[in-house]
Amino acid sequence: MAEDISLDEQQFIAKRTLCPVCKAEFKAWQPRITALRIKREHSEMLYTEYEGPNPNHYSVVVCPECLYASYENDFSEVSGMTRERMRADTEERRRLFGAFDFRGKRSTEVVQASYELALHCYALRRRSRYGLQAALYLQMAWLAREIRQPEAERKYLELALEHYRQSYLHEKPSTTKDEIKQTFLIGDLSLKLGQYDEAVRWFQETVKHPYISQFPEMERRTRERWSEARAAASQE
Repeated sequence: MAEDISLDEQQFIAKRTLCPVCKAEFKAWQPRITALRIKREHSEMLYTEYEGPNPNHYSVVVCPECLYASYENDFSEVSGMTRERMRADTEERRRLFGAFDFRGKRSTEVVQASYELALHCYALRRRSRYGLQAALYLQMAWLAREIRQPEAERKYLELALEHYRQSYLHEKPSTTKDEIKQTFLIGDLSLKLGQYDEAVRWFQETVKHPYISQFPEMERRTRERWSEARAAASQE
């Protein structure tokens, strides 16, 4: 078993985790809520800048033994057939991602690799997980913005938009908040990518949601971006 690496326990907390693929036990590190310092919240892309630990950089849990990776909320959801596919793929994951150490403080390169590894694993799980893949592409776009790579940012935004659209068509969001967030992001990414009429349509759908008033901050953001989309569409 790989040796655990400890981070600053004033900033990070370790969760003892069991890998559902290889049964290895390891520590999954997450920034403590008390250590998070928001620098700026952006209206677009639901993007938040942080000073110090960035929770997005640790959102993917990675087993250090077999390199199975997933978001924490569905890390253990591996069926028998999926487990066998994942085990058969272990050497391929090690070939592609074995040079990265996901256990300690994550550099930009390791964060990017964690997202790519999670996408690789979700593909092996063979279930409609467009929403999860869309979220990964969106986080990759945030990372590209952080390191000032605008071409990469646009590429990942396009991929995120396509996957959110597929999620809307094929998946049922688990909560009302997720349902509202999904249509908001389709509108928001459409606006960001210059698809103004599409953005107007999706923002309109978001504000018409029967429970939008229960989420006043999301409603405020939607109306703000909707106004920007209408203004941009009128200039075309």
